Amino acid sequence: MLRLGGLLLLFLGLLLILPALLADFIVNIIILCSLAIPFLALAVLPYFESPDTQAAIYHLRIMLFVSGITSMVAGLALLLSHRAWAPRRTGP
Repeated sequence: MLRLGGLLLLFLGLLLILPALLADFIVNIIILCSLAIPFLALAVLPYFESPDTQAAIYHLRIMLFVSGITSMVAGLALLLSHRAWAPRRTGP
C-alpha cells in the first residue's frame, strides 16, 4: 500500500512538474534525477538476499513515498511560480 501511494504521489507530482518544464529546466532535471535514485535502488536491491536488504527495501519504499510528496510540492511551486511570472495580457 505504501508503494502504491508513493507511486501515485510521484505520478501526480511529475504531472505537475511537466507544465513548468520550460520555466525552470535545470531545477526540474535535478528533481527528476533525485527521484530516479529510489527507483534504481528498488530495482537492484531485491537481487541481494539478506535481512539487511529487506530493511533497506522498506526504507526505500518510505523514501519513494516522501519523494512523491516532495515532487508534488516542487511541481506545485514551479507551476505557481511559472504562472505568477507569466506576462499578463492587457486588452484585446
